[in-house]
Amino acid sequence: MLRIDYNILFTIVNLLILFWALRRFLFKPVREIMEKRADDIRNSFEEADQDRREAEEYKEQCRKQLGNIDEAKKQAEEEARRDAAKEYNRILADARKEAARIIQESKERAAAAADEERRQAESDIVKMIKSAAAKIAESEDDSKMYDDFLREVNQEK
Repeated sequence: MLRIDYNILFTIVNLLILFWALRRFLFKPVREIMEKRADDIRNSFEEADQDRREAEEYKEQCRKQLGNIDEAKKQAEEEARRDAAKEYNRILADARKEAARIIQESKERAAAAADEERRQAESDIVKMIKSAAAKIAESEDDSKMYDDFLREVNQEK
């Protein structure tokens, strides 16, 4: 038959006490430390996910702002083009008005010069006719008078 020795019984009791002590003072604190570390790691991952989501939101906001900036730039360029076109048309219209004024003044000067030339020519013709009439009255021969008139006309040219 089996005989149970007290040493075995003490060994079993010692093992149970050792198991309980290890469980109480070693395994439990280690498990708590490991759970705490696992919680810290989970929190780190959650914070990283939150930071990633915030970064993506910020990135999307930046894209929208860049889109708005591009749109504003296009609008500013279009407005500048419109303003430049208006300024170009205004300058062109002013230049055309100035050219028309200069042409009109030139026409007026040319007309005045032509009128002056016409008056001068009329005056010269009147003088020649008077001279011819005076010579006719002085001269007796028509052919001599005609020759004198032609000579005088040729000399005045």
